[in-house]
Amino acid sequence: MTKINEMLEIRAIDKPPRGVFFCECIDKEIAYSARGLKEADVEKRMKFCALLLDEGLLIAPRGRWYASGALTETDVDKTLDCANRAMGRL
Repeated sequence: MTKINEMLEIRAIDKPPRGVFFCECIDKEIAYSARGLKEADVEKRMKFCALLLDEGLLIAPRGRWYASGALTETDVDKTLDCANRAMGRL
């Protein structure tokens, strides 16, 4: 659980980390609002989703990743490895 907390920058006290991550392809370092996502590259995100599926990962079509406290460190490591390979192919 320590590695998961560090990666998510969450310090869980009495609840394991859980929630939704959002992935979008933009030509900015950070998007602080919905306005910052106006110029998102939808085709690139869709290609990334397809590459993730090739790796065995299914994420929501609009780039949402759902996390659960039930994930083990091994699950997280495998997911990150798959995502890294997909990103490398993008």
